[in-house]
Amino acid sequence: MNSPSNALVNRLSAIPIAIYLAVGCIVYCLVRLAELQPAITFDSVGSALWMEITAWIVTIVVVQLLSDNDERFADVLGRLANRGILAIDTEQLTQLQSWLRRKANRYALIFGLLPPFVLLSVYHFVYNVFANSLSANTRADTISLVIAISLEMVAAFVVGSYLGRALCYGQFGYYLSQTELQINVQPGHPDHAAGLRPIGAYYFRYACTAMLPVALLGAWCALIAVRPEMVAIEYRAIYLVLFGIALSVEIAAFILPLLYFRRLMLQYKRLNQQQADQIGRNIVSMQERVIRKMETSELISDVTVISQLEQTYKAYTQMPVWPFDRAIIRTFFLANTLLLLPFVFAITIG
Repeated sequence: MNSPSNALVNRLSAIPIAIYLAVGCIVYCLVRLAELQPAITFDSVGSALWMEITAWIVTIVVVQLLSDNDERFADVLGRLANRGILAIDTEQLTQLQSWLRRKANRYALIFGLLPPFVLLSVYHFVYNVFANSLSANTRADTISLVIAISLEMVAAFVVGSYLGRALCYGQFGYYLSQTELQINVQPGHPDHAAGLRPIGAYYFRYACTAMLPVALLGAWCALIAVRPEMVAIEYRAIYLVLFGIALSVEIAAFILPLLYFRRLMLQYKRLNQQQADQIGRNIVSMQERVIRKMETSELISDVTVISQLEQTYKAYTQMPVWPFDRAIIRTFFLANTLLLLPFVFAITIG
């Protein structure tokens, strides 16, 4: 029987982490608003606080999207095993999933502790916030500053832990290259990605999640271009640089984890090129033989075989070399094009 304390812990752990961040965002905003003028308009609140509020909102959404990361990747492994892409039995699959989850937990701890440490160091060594606060502000201001920074550190820990898990799962191709597990590429698979579309779709979802911070920075770049008084002139270029960095990270989050599978698919396509050429020769020979034949039954049989060989030849020669279909890559290019529009607008206006 569970004790009341254990029951409380179970109930709290069942609440999505995004809810805790939402509460933290509200408290953070209340603390910061208490330092400002009672009349709350865009200008009176200040652009810095609005940026912080929108950053909190994006953080909440990103964390919620990544909250079921372990289950999604376990589902990807199961689908690859069911398709015969991953040559693995049920026991080995369970062991692989457990090993990856333990490794993801270690990454989550390491990368969860790193951002709060960096944030605290920046506040202390770069801005010298604590010394200035203790010397120039009242006790109430100091307390509100400590609360605000503490909430930022908690949010940084949560985001860092989820990013650590993402980095762990992003190295799945590298982990496979260090094992003896066999990947069976299937050129004629109906998913139009040689059977590997689940892994491509998984990392595409990662990229879509990474697009949210890019969209936020792009929106603020455009807004700063329209209202340059919002930010000091020496800081305007920083937002453009941050946008470029965020966009590069988003693209890398999609492409880099797939490079191992691309190399595997290219190797498979090259190895089967000779077989495809032989199939092509057989097709030509049978077509010439069909022309000379007069028996209807033999003609039907040969035509059926030729049709099957043509399908096999097409599967080998037109096999994709990336583990995603055209729909994914079209969506990816369209989304990134749209993300670039605010940046281009800001450069043009600025």
